[in-house]
Amino acid sequence: MIPLYLLEPEAPGGKWAPFTGVRPIAELRAGLWRIRERWSRSLGLEVAGILGTHAAGFHEFDEPATSAPSALVGPAVVAASWFAPTAQAIPLALETRRLVHGEATVAWIVPAGERFDPTSTRGRAVAVNGVPLAGTYSLLDALEKLLLEDCAAFRGRGSSPSGALILGDSTDVISLGAVVEPGVVFDTRSGPIVLEAGVEVRHGARLEGPFSRSQAPLRVSPSSSRRRWGASSSMPTASGPSASSVSSARSPRCSSC
Repeated sequence: MIPLYLLEPEAPGGKWAPFTGVRPIAELRAGLWRIRERWSRSLGLEVAGILGTHAAGFHEFDEPATSAPSALVGPAVVAASWFAPTAQAIPLALETRRLVHGEATVAWIVPAGERFDPTSTRGRAVAVNGVPLAGTYSLLDALEKLLLEDCAAFRGRGSSPSGALILGDSTDVISLGAVVEPGVVFDTRSGPIVLEAGVEVRHGARLEGPFSRSQAPLRVSPSSSRRRWGASSSMPTASGPSASSVSSARSPRCSSC
């Protein structure tokens, strides 16, 4: 399998504050998943490394090692950390050399034996859908545009909790091992609600989709009910209890964790 690498901005600067020099952009969330997870899911490839120096030595959970871009020789796929692809699969034909969004190249396919060149525009280009990320607050745009589709990918998995009041399609309340007390209100008229193991939702709480919470112990009570566009991530914050303690984006329309 061809290894996948995430390319960091050469000089993130103030537009990516407070993460510049602290955390790779690839480790931030755009929608439900981290940017490197989005690329991995779309391409069906394992991430072998992050290319960039601004956050050299970063280590927190399951992220790959960081190295300099100039050291990379193909075969490899290099994807931009400043672009969040949709959840759609991206097939790679043998002749494909670049993935583009509009006029911008957002990924490069490096043939065996060739050195990676981020300025290369050679070869066949294939258009892909997604959200360009110009800085930290672009993650809010990504949340708005990607979360609904991300949550919808869980349809058909899990089950609806018993004893809950559901406004909308009951199959859009997807519990994957969460503890939900009777009397909780779920509003799925705007999108699905996904609750993974470790989440506890107390009687009287109200949650509105699209919403997802995963991988972290969390109790939702009436005083801290989640509302629309909630996720493990939205507005960029420091590390918290959301998905595997990686930096996330929390929407201003959500109460804080």
